Amino acid sequence: MTQSAQTILLARDAHFPKTIAQLYDPKKMPDDLRAAHQANDALLEGMYSDAPFRSDAERLEHLFTRYTAKMDAKEA
Repeated sequence: MTQSAQTILLARDAHFPKTIAQLYDPKKMPDDLRAAHQANDALLEGMYSDAPFRSDAERLEHLFTRYTAKMDAKEA
């Protein structure tokens, strides 16, 4: 994750002096920054699931299920 975060930061730096708002405009986001975020997303999701999530709803359901299980274990 550290290397992935550094890749994102380096991609941002490559587009100085653009602001965060300019960099993250969905229609104008630089390709290298978008690719860095996509790689980060894939890395992070791989930590939680063997297969990519099909939707945001599926992702949220998985995370809430894990959270609920963790809270139940604390109460036991």
